[in-house]
Amino acid sequence: MNLLKSELLKLKRCWLLRVSFLLALLLPFLTLAMTLLSEQARQSAEPQFLMLIRQNHIFLTLFACNLLSSLIVTHLFLKEFQYGTIADIISVPVGRMRYIAVKETILFFWMMAIGLFSYLLCLLIGAAFGLTGFAFDLAVTGLWKYAAATAISFIPMQLMVLVTLLFKNYAISLAVSAVTLVGSVVAFNTKDLIFVFPNSIAFVLTNFQTPVTAEQVLASAASLAALLIVCLLGILIRFSRMDLKTVA
Repeated sequence: MNLLKSELLKLKRCWLLRVSFLLALLLPFLTLAMTLLSEQARQSAEPQFLMLIRQNHIFLTLFACNLLSSLIVTHLFLKEFQYGTIADIISVPVGRMRYIAVKETILFFWMMAIGLFSYLLCLLIGAAFGLTGFAFDLAVTGLWKYAAATAISFIPMQLMVLVTLLFKNYAISLAVSAVTLVGSVVAFNTKDLIFVFPNSIAFVLTNFQTPVTAEQVLASAASLAALLIVCLLGILIRFSRMDLKTVA
């Protein structure tokens, strides 16, 4: 509990927390401009509100769950190495699992807050600008889709946690996130790959128009499960073999 309180206190003073919510604030207005000004959007039969929340989540997943998450993960997990407090944590065996659990909890709720905050702004924009298709039932559907997609996006972030713990370097973490970003874009534009590439799974949940088959759901679940198992094993092995000499 003391570790959690300490982490929350650090979080209040964290500049990255403000940057992440600023990004979540700006993205809906960017997608609004695309929705209202794009010629393709004008010719599309898709309701404006539906297009707004769908495109906003695509941008949010691309940037927040790839590039921004790499900064958040490295910030959360590298602080102890930078401040030299990691030695105190690993000197007590029980502290290692508590350390992982607290960091992962903060990461999960941080990303969930970003996703839901961004969706709330979409609702306010839809109501304020009178976008076509804005309705209560669609707003509720969009809410659970955003929440589920953001929660699922937490699983591929474990790769960033593992990379951060292995290399303890911002540049390498950003490089890996850039690779996953490119992979997400490629998979998202390839029907056969989107369901087997873990970092692009969240896109599927906010696609209101294309039906998803049972086979595609199974492929998505299998890719996520495989990534989660490999990353968690890697994280646990890394911490179990950590000693005062390796973190010095």
